[in-house]
Amino acid sequence: MITQETSAPRAALAALTETDDERALAFGDVTTTWVNHTRNINKEYKRALARYFVTHHMSYADGIMLGSGSTLNAVMDELIQFQIDQERGFDLKICTPNLQIFQKGRLTKASNQHLFANMQLTMTGGALLNAMESLAGDLAVQTINSDLFYPDTIIFGAAGVKFDQDDIRVAFQWQDELDVQTALATRPTRHRILMTDHAKLGRTGGWRADINMHRMMARCQECSIISTLPDEPGPVQDRIMEEVEAFRAILQRLAADECYARHEVRLILVDANTRIKKDVSLSVERKALLDLQKKNHHHPGLNGRVTVLRS
Repeated sequence: MITQETSAPRAALAALTETDDERALAFGDVTTTWVNHTRNINKEYKRALARYFVTHHMSYADGIMLGSGSTLNAVMDELIQFQIDQERGFDLKICTPNLQIFQKGRLTKASNQHLFANMQLTMTGGALLNAMESLAGDLAVQTINSDLFYPDTIIFGAAGVKFDQDDIRVAFQWQDELDVQTALATRPTRHRILMTDHAKLGRTGGWRADINMHRMMARCQECSIISTLPDEPGPVQDRIMEEVEAFRAILQRLAADECYARHEVRLILVDANTRIKKDVSLSVERKALLDLQKKNHHHPGLNGRVTVLRS
């Protein structure tokens, strides 16, 4: 049973969420930001992505760098809620340019010292990007790239993610956010996560960032792209499966490159209940390539040629 003390942050978080919902409904009002409008688009899937991360990839005392956008705000909500439900503080270290995430953390720390007293919150510097309720610019990039804080996990989102047989295209809504998003996609970390709901998969519109698979992978041990898959058959599901196959083709090329022999890259799709529906990984494709090479060794007439992905 959750005590009165542990229910306090739940109430504070709910109050902040209700305020966001009211602002989001007033789309077109100059007081309404883009990020507050988009938070209600595929809301249940954004929550599922956040729950999946918290239950599968978060550990005690982790250092987590969170980017900007409504999906990342949902991640912060679930980070808080999970600790409340467990009645256990995880003593996380959170660094972010996201003003909403910082505010959620500040309210939670103030309302429940028992669970969150040791949660560390760090805000990057930077210039205000009002549409995202976040910080951007050179100072934000310098903070993100600083070696003073090494994050175990970095999570960032995107307005569009498109795969083809050569590489990945990552696009964003605002030109002013490109430098910060690129820093999140390339600075050293253990696990880098690009997290976005299925509406963004296959989407090419927006400002293209200087991000490709090589840059995302080069300075991390593990790189995951985590998205969602609706249960209903139809054009949306067909489009997503086309992206899955295009991603698999990229992995098949990566598997032949010795530079990535110790890296793991995955595309994970979950449903609205956080169940994994698809999991396509470099390790599986690498094993398939090794099996093919062994087969070719015993049967030299087989064609085992592969093409290496160029970064």
